[in-house]
Amino acid sequence: MNNKSEEQQITSVCQSLIPKLQSLEDERIKIRKYTRNFWLISLLVAGCTVCFLYMRQIADIVTWVSTAIIIVGVIVFYVLYVSGPLSKFSNRFKDEVIRALISSFLPDSSYKPDNHVSMNEYYNSALFKNSVDRYSGKNYVEGVVDKTAVRFSELHTEYKTTTRTKNGGTQTHWHTIFQGLFMIADANKHFNARTYILPDFSQRVFGGLGKWLQKNFGDSRGQVVYLENPVFEKKFAVYTTDPVEARYLITPQMQERMIRLADHVGGGVSASFADGKLYLAIVKKDGLFQLNTSPSLLNVNTLKYYANEITDILSVVHILDLNTRIWGKD
Repeated sequence: MNNKSEEQQITSVCQSLIPKLQSLEDERIKIRKYTRNFWLISLLVAGCTVCFLYMRQIADIVTWVSTAIIIVGVIVFYVLYVSGPLSKFSNRFKDEVIRALISSFLPDSSYKPDNHVSMNEYYNSALFKNSVDRYSGKNYVEGVVDKTAVRFSELHTEYKTTTRTKNGGTQTHWHTIFQGLFMIADANKHFNARTYILPDFSQRVFGGLGKWLQKNFGDSRGQVVYLENPVFEKKFAVYTTDPVEARYLITPQMQERMIRLADHVGGGVSASFADGKLYLAIVKKDGLFQLNTSPSLLNVNTLKYYANEITDILSVVHILDLNTRIWGKD
C-alpha cells in the first residue's frame, strides 16, 4: 500500500467511526469537567487552609495534622470523583475506538487491552540477558498481516538491586531492561540455529576497538558474523550458532530493511530468529494507545493519531518484507 492510498484509507476509517462516538464524546466532556472541578476545589481548599493556619498562627502539630487531613481528603476526592469515571471512560475508549481501529486495519484480529506477550516468549527470544524481577505490559494484539501471523504488545521488564542505607536499612532500586513494543512474527520455517541482530553499541562507541572486542570476546548467544553492508555493520552486531544459516536469513535485502526499520523507529531495534519465529523488540518510552481526554473524539485528526499508531506498527511487516515467503516451508 502506498502512502497516499494508506492515508486515504486511514481518513475513511476515521470518518466512518465518528458517528458512533457521540455517547463516548459526551462522557469525555464530563470527565474534563470532573477533572477541572477537582483541581479548582482542591486548590481552593488548600489555599483557604493555608491562609487560615497562617493568620491564626496555629502550632506546628496542628499544621501537620491539618496538612495530612487535606492530603487524604484530596486523594479520596480524586478516587471517588475523578479516578472511577476516568477508568470507566478508558475502558470504553479502548473498546469503542482502539478495538474498532485495530479491526479495520487488521481484520479477524484479537485485542486484549489488559494482556501482554508471555514471559516465556520474551525469554525464548533471548534478546536480553538480564533475569527479570518485574514483568508487565498491556495492549496485546494478535492477527494476520496479509500472509504473516503476528502478535505484539507493549512490555516493560525490570531487574532490581538492593543497597544499604546509612541508617542500616535497605533500599530497592528498579532498572529497566526493556520498555517498548515487543512483536513476534511467524517466519514460516523452523530454523536449525539461533541468530540475533542486536544494536552495536561497542562499535558505535569504540569504533575499530569495538569490532575487535566483538571478534575476540563475542557473545554467549553465539559467534559474531560480519556482513557486507557497512551501514548495517555500524548499527548492528550479529551473533549466531550457525554462520551459514545466518547469512541465509540476513540477506543484503534484509540488511537494508533492518536499517530502514531502525531509521523509521529512531533506533533501538533488536531481533532474533528462533523456532520459526522472528522476535522484534523496539524501544518505545511512550506506551501504546495513550488516552488523552483533551481533544474531541469527533475530530477526525484525533482518531487519525491512533490509526497512524496502529498502521505504523503493522508497517514493520512490510518494511521487513515478511510476506515474501523466501523462507517458506517446503
